Amino acid sequence: MRSPHSFEIEFLIRRCKDDKTSGFIYVRITIDKERAELSLKERIPVADWDSKKKQVRGNSMQVKALNQHMDDVRFKIKLKYRMLLDKEAVITAETVKQAYLGVHALPKGHKLIELLNYFKKIWETKLKPGGFKNYKTTID
Repeated sequence: MRSPHSFEIEFLIRRCKDDKTSGFIYVRITIDKERAELSLKERIPVADWDSKKKQVRGNSMQVKALNQHMDDVRFKIKLKYRMLLDKEAVITAETVKQAYLGVHALPKGHKLIELLNYFKKIWETKLKPGGFKNYKTTID
């Protein structure tokens, strides 16, 4: 299934204000040129960041675990995006971020056909057949 949205996940590093040699890793979600950022709360030396591969350089266990964590975050964000696509919800960068964080609530609402059937029950007895024909046409 092809999505009508442009969707991108990118990892970046932001230098710390107090120590310019280290920085925090952020993930940026971009959907239709709208951005939302989320901190991974991981602090690394700026020199260890590979800007082309968008991951941490090194072979230590901590670096491998951190790169695996970043892959897991990427996977979970993609999963939440696909979930929102399946539910036909309004998809923005902020809604995907909220879904990833677990605080996303889908907007409660009614479908148009449910509302039309509701008004049909109410107005069918109150209107004459000539006036009610427009409701029937809209429902059909």
